[in-house]
Amino acid sequence: MQSKIFLQHYQGTAEEITLLDTGATENFIDPKTVACLCLGTKKLPYKRTVYNVDGTLNYNGAVTHACDLIVSRGNKRIRQQFYVANLGCNRFILGYPWFREFQPNINWANGMLRGPPIHMETLLLGTLQCAKKYLQSKKEDQEDIILAAKRTIIKELEETILWLGETSCRDLLLFMGSRQRRQCICGGGN
Repeated sequence: MQSKIFLQHYQGTAEEITLLDTGATENFIDPKTVACLCLGTKKLPYKRTVYNVDGTLNYNGAVTHACDLIVSRGNKRIRQQFYVANLGCNRFILGYPWFREFQPNINWANGMLRGPPIHMETLLLGTLQCAKKYLQSKKEDQEDIILAAKRTIIKELEETILWLGETSCRDLLLFMGSRQRRQCICGGGN
């Protein structure tokens, strides 16, 4: 079953389609989607073998990288890991970890997901948005609280840089700093 999702990242919001798969043991993201949306990935400590629905080995072989995203639906927000694997015509697969956490209400007869839409955001964007909201809620005379919040933001950025790795961060900064905004054609995504 497919469902629409909204992915927020530093370039804006992209409307994407995800496959909801109760038989998938993990969440997955296609490498073309990772590249198109300039999402950071982290090398896994060990390779994971991934099999397709028909039992054949995935085209890309073993999974070596993952991408963490904040997934929300309604008032619930959870950090979930997505393994980078060739998904063919799909961009995302929400598997068992998503079903376990969100326990969605599905109209199986019509193939419709009931309830609020699914939103995803990158970790860095989520951290910055929370910090911005917090800082905006504080009065100007509470400088010590604002300084503590700024230190927290810096710590989060440092942890994100360590998590992403030097190469991913350098590529991201080069991409963000370029004068000409690159356009990415993502087969239906914005």
